[in-house]
Amino acid sequence: MTRLLYKNSTAFLCGSAPFSGLINIITRPDSNDNIGFSLTGGMYRLLKTAVNVNLHTGKFTHLLSLDYNTCGGYRPNTDFDIVNAFYYGTGRFKSGELQMQVGYSDKKYGANGFYSLKYPDQYESTATFLASVRWVHTGKIDWIPAVYYRRNRDCFELVKGQSPFKNNYHLNQVLGGNMVTAFRSLIGKTSIGLDFRLEDILSTSLGHLLEEPVPTNVSGVDYTRKRTRNITGLSVSQHYENMGLNVDFTLLMQNFSDYRKKIYVLPAGYLSYNIKPGIGDKLILREKIFITAASSLRMPTFTNLYYKTGDILGNENLLPEKAYTFELGSRFNLIRKGRSASFLISDIALFHRRGKDMIDYIKLDEESLWHTVNFTSVNFLGFEASVKFLPSNLLTDKFFITLIGIEYSYLYSDKNSSGFQSRYLLDHLRHKLSFLLSHRIFKGLNVDYSLSYQDRKGEYISYKLNSSGEYQSYPSYWLLDIRIDYTYRVFNFYVEASNVLNSKYYDLGDLEQPGIWIKTGLKCKINM
Repeated sequence: MTRLLYKNSTAFLCGSAPFSGLINIITRPDSNDNIGFSLTGGMYRLLKTAVNVNLHTGKFTHLLSLDYNTCGGYRPNTDFDIVNAFYYGTGRFKSGELQMQVGYSDKKYGANGFYSLKYPDQYESTATFLASVRWVHTGKIDWIPAVYYRRNRDCFELVKGQSPFKNNYHLNQVLGGNMVTAFRSLIGKTSIGLDFRLEDILSTSLGHLLEEPVPTNVSGVDYTRKRTRNITGLSVSQHYENMGLNVDFTLLMQNFSDYRKKIYVLPAGYLSYNIKPGIGDKLILREKIFITAASSLRMPTFTNLYYKTGDILGNENLLPEKAYTFELGSRFNLIRKGRSASFLISDIALFHRRGKDMIDYIKLDEESLWHTVNFTSVNFLGFEASVKFLPSNLLTDKFFITLIGIEYSYLYSDKNSSGFQSRYLLDHLRHKLSFLLSHRIFKGLNVDYSLSYQDRKGEYISYKLNSSGEYQSYPSYWLLDIRIDYTYRVFNFYVEASNVLNSKYYDLGDLEQPGIWIKTGLKCKINM
């Protein structure tokens, strides 16, 4: 499994949906046949079990994964039951590679206060199916066509166990396809992409009123509303690299069926330079500096537009939210001569993000409802820095300390929620400081520590002591997580404890997060 982090300039990769970056997890079968098992248990009746199989048959490789997760919840109505199944297969031929994936997920969970703190007994169940097929042909000209489909059925209960006729039911379907072609020349790699995406929803509460109701999977309940929209995109990107210089420029043009007469133009650029390595008698210094600039766009969701339940009110007149992001940063590595891995890694970045028509849920002091609105503009300024020291890459592989690290991030926004409460946009982490330490006890036995300080901006309305609500500021807090794992042959045993200090903290409003949570587990992978 490969985990790639894209920041800011992701529009040409995935359209406009990744508004401020994305994490792209690439799952591929192993190079050898094997079967793996895992079992985890912990406090609050937590149980997780999984099995995955990697298999090769002729020209095809297969990955099949099944897992089941259940928990009684760390507080009332935070329980969950989740079943996941996933298949990924590739077929390699002379003319190219065929890539296929199919997945299914069934989730039932208590959404205590998640959508509204006034209703702590919310409950939700979803069933999601997805599939995609992609063909990768490489040569003088690369051709990469792909099609994908996603279907999600959802049932939302404002009060768990209420009459089925009071629930909200939704059936979402997304169908899309894209074609990417690329060729190489003296000016680098040129790529052209065409993308089409169709979004459709049948619902009891979202969309426009139907002339004829459509039956749901619940007897006596019909879908009464529907909405369909599509997105068409064309992108052109250019990549060039030479003598340590890397340049990427992309122009994405998109049209939305909601705004047929308007073409949104989203440029993005990335420039990096790998400074010539400094080589001393014992050390090698590698350094890279980079700058990015990108514009991005996100359409309001059907929930943003139409949702009306409890104390939440959607807004059909929402505009797309836009952002313009600039980032400047550098990374340097120190490597001991004769070694391949760095023993010192340092990253630093400064970024500015200007948001326009940003979508958020707000509640005015004198009102009881949350409204979905567009902020005229919000400016963010941020700073990130980290230093990681890996002594075993400098001294000896057997040195007992494997990692010492420190990370810090700061985020400033020029708007405050004065006179109203912001649900997402203006309530954000302001300071985060983390200390990391990993070391060996003896062969195969390792311990990891993560200690972080977090300070959050904003206020929320608490209903714990006053049924009409009262303003509270987010408290700052420390979090300590510890993990011990032991590897013996094909087995890996571990014990981990999160929030060891049992700190009281909140991610959203008055929704308190778990205190100390201890889990233990076993993983095993056997080659076949």
